[in-house]
Amino acid sequence: MEYSISSRPVRGMGLVFLAALAGAALMASLLPTSASAALEGYTQVSSPTVQALPSQAASAKATCPMTAFGQTVPLSGGVLNSASTTLVNSSYPDPDGISWDGTGNNGGTNPSSVQVFAVCAPPFEGYAQVAAASTANPAGQQTDATASCPAGTDVLGGGGQASSSAVGVDINSSFPTGLSTTTPGWQANMNNGGPLSQSFTVYAICANPFDGYSTGSYVTNNDPGTVTAANGGCGSGDFVLGGGISASSSSTLVNIESTYPPNVSGHAEWDNYESNASSASDIVTPWSICTTVGYVHPRGATRMRTPLVPAYMPCTSANTNHGAPLSHPSCAPPVQSSNFLTVGTPDTNGAGANSSSWVTYTVQVNAPPTPNDLVIEGFVTDVRCKLPVNTTCGSANAAAGPDYTGQLQGTVNLLRVTDRFNDEQGTSNLNQPGTVIDIPSFPVPFPCHPTPETSTGSICGNKTSLSALFPGSGGWQSGKRAIWELGQVKVYDGGAGGVAGSSDATLFMDEGVFVP
Repeated sequence: MEYSISSRPVRGMGLVFLAALAGAALMASLLPTSASAALEGYTQVSSPTVQALPSQAASAKATCPMTAFGQTVPLSGGVLNSASTTLVNSSYPDPDGISWDGTGNNGGTNPSSVQVFAVCAPPFEGYAQVAAASTANPAGQQTDATASCPAGTDVLGGGGQASSSAVGVDINSSFPTGLSTTTPGWQANMNNGGPLSQSFTVYAICANPFDGYSTGSYVTNNDPGTVTAANGGCGSGDFVLGGGISASSSSTLVNIESTYPPNVSGHAEWDNYESNASSASDIVTPWSICTTVGYVHPRGATRMRTPLVPAYMPCTSANTNHGAPLSHPSCAPPVQSSNFLTVGTPDTNGAGANSSSWVTYTVQVNAPPTPNDLVIEGFVTDVRCKLPVNTTCGSANAAAGPDYTGQLQGTVNLLRVTDRFNDEQGTSNLNQPGTVIDIPSFPVPFPCHPTPETSTGSICGNKTSLSALFPGSGGWQSGKRAIWELGQVKVYDGGAGGVAGSSDATLFMDEGVFVP
């Protein structure tokens, strides 16, 4: 997460305090900006500025646009006031379902401006705007209320709507709550500094859980007589969905001056300003709700079974032609790639055709906290030494060569991993999507075991897993949505010494099918 904090005095009160945390980004623009296609249809929009006269309120509306991805809806929204004496009275989703409304109260002696912002996107699965029942807010008090999301959903944003826009009726806190429960929601604390009882309504924007969702917060201090900025944000390249701020003070003199997404830092920031006109310090907690940049993935892609066939040398100097429709030059006779091994074939070596070979990949989903894993299983049957014998062999068979007693090595010729287990630049936070540089080979050893029958050769195979091949990797990290693009499977013999990975090893089996 990236954060910055700064303070400026309430006009006529206090001294200026300014501090910044490392990595903070400054606000550069307030213009609506479209997101990249990585989060399709995402955009931040803002209303025109409206003038708030002294001792009066001003309201505005930011409407989510129609895009190439369809009509967008508000995920959250906020209000920016230009003066430290203008406070947020209301910030909430409009009944039209596609807009965000906001009101600023000008308690100062000079005109100020109010602008409303909205974070928009096509509706997420399970998208819902939830309104809590109206809550009474007695005169001279601060009252809190919560809008709860449907069970099993996540909260994206929210806000509060006051029944009155009178000066002194303003929002003290507006923030996500219940994040560790199955029913998160949004809480708003409303101050009523006026002489009359009022009421207010709290709203939450909710959606079904999705990849990359995260929340962040930190705490900072707001001295008496100051307006303190507590700006939250998301990781580099991520998207802010919503944000807010909570105060520890129950004083009606502690209020939100502004809370909004400023369209900077790659759509990854949420800015907050709290006005503390009381005589005591306040502990401020800014909140941000984020999503990492997504990537497309299937609902499922397991189990994968790859059959294997004997490998042959490529044809480089043709001496005949193949029949139609594959009318291409060919080489006769075919030559096996392996210098050391073969399988039984009646018309070649007199032994029965007993070989059946394959490799399977099966995703193993484990219950937390055990990480998920990838189970890799491979078998090559009826493995025999070529005659004359020039590698490690066992007992003779009734026909063809003896059983092979060495090792094979299965290799995936390319491994390309895309997942959410990459760090943010300059951090150890392993939650970013990324594609790993291609890994050129992925070897799996296959030990071979002779059979007691004289009609078939050895059985070579192994059942292992990612976590066993790479100890300490913890297998596939759960929830990281890993896609493994796999190249062609090849199985090599063990060379003259029968050892997997030998420098003189030759290709024995290749990925393919047999058409009788």
